[in-house]
Amino acid sequence: MKDAIDMDRKYYDTQNDLFMKRTNDHLVQIKKYMYCLRHEQYYISKNNKLGRLLRLYWARRKNTIGNRIGFYIGATVFEPGITIYHHGTIIINGNAAIGQGCCLHGNNCIGNDGKSGGAPVIGKNVDLKINYSNYDSKDLVQDYNNLTVIGVYYYI
Repeated sequence: MKDAIDMDRKYYDTQNDLFMKRTNDHLVQIKKYMYCLRHEQYYISKNNKLGRLLRLYWARRKNTIGNRIGFYIGATVFEPGITIYHHGTIIINGNAAIGQGCCLHGNNCIGNDGKSGGAPVIGKNVDLKINYSNYDSKDLVQDYNNLTVIGVYYYI
């Protein structure tokens, strides 16, 4: 968990951290969200009473922040090193898988078509620009590492 938090922090830690906190900058809120998400992810694997209680605590904190900034992301979706550049609508199905080093720019929806239970798998270092949506249960960009997808609407 610590490694994942450290990798996620690389983008969100800045030199003006105190100024950003006092002005309630959007990056501070995204950093808090990712911190809570990583803790929830960690406590999913703890199968005892304390682990379940802590998972509930971190999930509630994550969802409270997510409701405020427009994020709904399943706890086990991301590998370490994810960067979210902007707050706004980002919805990711809990069955999706997003590889290490991916970037999301906002207004993204990665889910399923509502008929099947599957969700997309997105490879490492993929840059998903604004308005990227994927509702297909196929692994659309699994084999394309270091790919940039520019604002594509993708419906099936």
